[in-house]
Amino acid sequence: VVLSVSSLQASVRRIRAEVEGPYTQARLKTRQLKHIHAAIEVLRHLTHRLKLTQKLKQQLAAAPALLDLAKAAKLLTDIHAVSKEADLTGITAAEADEDFLKSAATQIQDQAQVLQPRGYLCHCVSFIVF
Repeated sequence: VVLSVSSLQASVRRIRAEVEGPYTQARLKTRQLKHIHAAIEVLRHLTHRLKLTQKLKQQLAAAPALLDLAKAAKLLTDIHAVSKEADLTGITAAEADEDFLKSAATQIQDQAQVLQPRGYLCHCVSFIVF
């Protein structure tokens, strides 16, 4: 009986060694995959934010008569939404545009406040910006 117990224990140790290695490897690869996926999500949000910021820069660089204030405001709102979806703090590319975004928000708000009374006076919806 002692021989069969020790034989059984040896078999269990051998099987455990055969199963444990691949299991540990699979856990490691799964953890790596999760980290890669998280990094890809951050990069996806970052590239989306950079593209939106570039579009906003082009929009604000247009002549004042050609400036689509509603489109600029929408771009700014979209940029803020992307920033809330992913934590981009500490990323130089994202932080480099913060000053521009603050001044763009001020510029858009100032122009909206100038146009808003005109819209109320002529009852023209295109001048009323909320």
